[in-house]
Amino acid sequence: MVPDGGVFRVTYVVLWLLVATLAFAVMMLLREHVRTLRSLREGRSLLGGPPEGARAPDMPEEARVRGAEDGGELPRIVVFLGVRCQACWGHRAAVSAFAEDRADVVGVEVSCVGSRDEVVEFVDEMWSGVRVYADPEGRISGAWRVFMTPFVVAVDEEGRVSRKLATPNFDDLVMLLGEMRDGGSDEGGDDAGHAG
Repeated sequence: MVPDGGVFRVTYVVLWLLVATLAFAVMMLLREHVRTLRSLREGRSLLGGPPEGARAPDMPEEARVRGAEDGGELPRIVVFLGVRCQACWGHRAAVSAFAEDRADVVGVEVSCVGSRDEVVEFVDEMWSGVRVYADPEGRISGAWRVFMTPFVVAVDEEGRVSRKLATPNFDDLVMLLGEMRDGGSDEGGDDAGHAG
């Protein structure tokens, strides 16, 4: 038996509404993907963290659990981790190796969400030159506008945010340091080709 024309029209309209909704959803996802991946400063800012070019917040000394008191005049890389973040446990060795390998050119700080005791245990096997801060209530992360872990913020010699990334792998940290040295430490970060 041939289906009734009215039923056919209704299912046809429903099908096209579903296709239009899916097409709209895919376009929105692609738009967000492109905005996040583009290499402009505004695109990287979508990752979170303090805006590039802004002065980086200070780390509270009372939260420091180990490491040297002052990083000196070196730029620094601040890595945000969490004791309950499974991926963060895997990044500890890479952060430690990078900090020890590049200690003459950059200071590495780790802000770790967790109680002081949990953080001390979490960083136990990391190189002793890494400055570590316990952030039990998330106040440091909040001040830095970091709402996911792991997360990395590069800070130049003048204390300004120059770059950000979401994965603290050894190679990514080396690349980040290279970007900082190639022109990320000017006043606004807009004329990266200016150095040289």
